[in-house]
Amino acid sequence: MNERSRREKPRLTLIMGGRMAEKQPEEARRQTELKKFVAACERLYEKNRRSERRD
Repeated sequence: MNERSRREKPRLTLIMGGRMAEKQPEEARRQTELKKFVAACERLYEKNRRSERRD
């Protein structure tokens, strides 16, 4: 059934912790910054749109 020897490394390795654990806070921080940027752009868009209506 399993033709590989026990000494061979497994083909798939599940990594818990290490670099993966470091990436999650970085990704969360990046997503938060991106959401803030999009919200600021939307506010500016609405402000400019209201300004154009008045003119």
